[in-house]
Amino acid sequence: MREGPRNTTFPFIGMEDDDEDSTGLHLWSLAGVLKAILVQYPGLYQSKSVLELGCGSNPVTLAIKATCDTTIVVADYQPKAIDRVRCLPDFIAASFIQAQVFDWSVDKLSQPVDVIVASEILYYAVDIDALFRCVYSMLKPSGIFILVSQQRGTVMRSMRDASIACHLSLHLYDIFAYEYQVLKSGIPLGSYPILAIMTHQIESLLICEYLQLSNFKLSVEDLINAEETPEEFVFPDL
Repeated sequence: MREGPRNTTFPFIGMEDDDEDSTGLHLWSLAGVLKAILVQYPGLYQSKSVLELGCGSNPVTLAIKATCDTTIVVADYQPKAIDRVRCLPDFIAASFIQAQVFDWSVDKLSQPVDVIVASEILYYAVDIDALFRCVYSMLKPSGIFILVSQQRGTVMRSMRDASIACHLSLHLYDIFAYEYQVLKSGIPLGSYPILAIMTHQIESLLICEYLQLSNFKLSVEDLINAEETPEEFVFPDL
């Protein structure tokens, strides 16, 4: 049986009441889970180049600056978020970390990277096709894309279709159970969060064994059915 209740009251931490789009200026709870993964599993990124998409104003990759021995690029669509990043003491102290305004529908890095990470960048109106094309073009052949996000709308079907179109291998995991049983970081999570691993090559999924994810794998088709017929779906016990 699954331990602990799923909570729907923590979409993000530090809400602000204003009329402008301040999504990237909030600290979303799943960013804390991605940070816990990176801190606990340094083999993901050591001696590898890293890109954080949709970093907001407090990139999770700043937490690995002491153990990362290569370039980190943090990128966000909102200029205000990047301005805040550039003022952070951790950013100022790490010359190998670059921050840039980045629109994944049009922008590209000058060189592909080994690891791309992101949290809470999937929303109802997001262009997932453009996102996956961006990931495909910027990820090295042996690279890995790690994404944590809440399920919203029909995002699972969009992710499946986009991954097929971009020839990316897509694997999904129940991050609620993974957090509770493996990470144990104490981050409050909404229902239902998923962790997605995408690669060019099936062999790269050995990293999933390193992350101890094998017991938390979810069926992509089951999640699509859950989105489209939620009244008939029961989330699996792990």
